Amino acid sequence: MESWLDGEMSLARLAPWPLGLLLLASCQNPLKERHVYITRGDVQIGVRTQEWGSSGIVNIQACVMAKGSRAFPARDDDLQCFFRGYDVSELSVKWNLDNDVTIALACGRVMAFRNWATTQVGDAADDIRVVHINLTDRCTKTNYRFIGGEAG
Repeated sequence: MESWLDGEMSLARLAPWPLGLLLLASCQNPLKERHVYITRGDVQIGVRTQEWGSSGIVNIQACVMAKGSRAFPARDDDLQCFFRGYDVSELSVKWNLDNDVTIALACGRVMAFRNWATTQVGDAADDIRVVHINLTDRCTKTNYRFIGGEAG
């Protein structure tokens, strides 16, 4: 009897399985999401990690928000969010001052970074806090593979 590991996998081999059953099986592993909040005064940094269906790829988003808020912005381009990446190792977030944060990582893929973010901390329209963000990494030639080859 031929196994799934012999040769190439093709749609012809999947033909006995109804398409709906295959789609249902692929949706069995839900989103794994984790939130961490680092507070300083009336502002906090929220870090959200997401992994879909045990894929092994962990997406990370970091945003500034009012203390006590648990809602992440709906859009990535929102002025509250300053970091988006995936497969980041040794991520740390540290408040330096009331309006200054350092985000550090050993290595990973940074998809978006902005060195400032804003959030509304009160009910008045002028209750806006601007936070300056510093990004540091310790990624070296020995612990990072470039897409398409090795580091030069």
